[in-house]
Amino acid sequence: MNIDKKILEDNTIVRFEERFSNPDGKEVVFETLKTPYYDNDGKIIGLIGISRDITERKIREERIQYISHHDTLTGLYNRTYFDEAKIALDRPDQLPLSVIVGDINGMKMINDTFGHKKGDTLLKEVANILKQCVQKNHVVARTGGDEFMILMPHTDGQAVKEIADRIRATAKKSVWKKPLIFIWISRWDTRRKMSRRNRWTRRFCWRRITCTAESCWKKEACITTI
Repeated sequence: MNIDKKILEDNTIVRFEERFSNPDGKEVVFETLKTPYYDNDGKIIGLIGISRDITERKIREERIQYISHHDTLTGLYNRTYFDEAKIALDRPDQLPLSVIVGDINGMKMINDTFGHKKGDTLLKEVANILKQCVQKNHVVARTGGDEFMILMPHTDGQAVKEIADRIRATAKKSVWKKPLIFIWISRWDTRRKMSRRNRWTRRFCWRRITCTAESCWKKEACITTI
């Protein structure tokens, strides 16, 4: 329904936002307040509207919203968003639901040897590799210092293996040629919650990294199917 018509019919005050494009193509946002205008007998004879430019405020709000769900270094989703998505997708109509857990092998050594700037470059490169190798409906997140996780609805074990192999092959072609450790889990039924399996998988991943510390320079990426 037309807003002006609604105001006149309901005899109410309406506040809403409008977006316009300037001649130079820049989008601006206005907050508009419209209220009925009455004559001396209380009869509506028109409308009064007041608008103010809230473009800068909307930009700040959108930036805050972005930061709350994204990792500022890599542009990937952060742990907060990943945990929310995991809960939202952990339901029967999304099965099989799979998770890949990835860790950059030797990250601390890179930071200590070459500096954190080089380490940040590697993190961004890995983030780009992950984004290239997954589908649009997959949730790719940086969930820790050098830890990445990918949440994949409607993805079975074979599809996960293909994705993990693609990530490993792409990483090997990168400038760093650093091995990555990846493991994954797939939830096939509705009885065992993904969060429970995920905790177990993270503990296994840490033990795997600890037991293969020398592989950060000498061995290829290790992929284990759970």
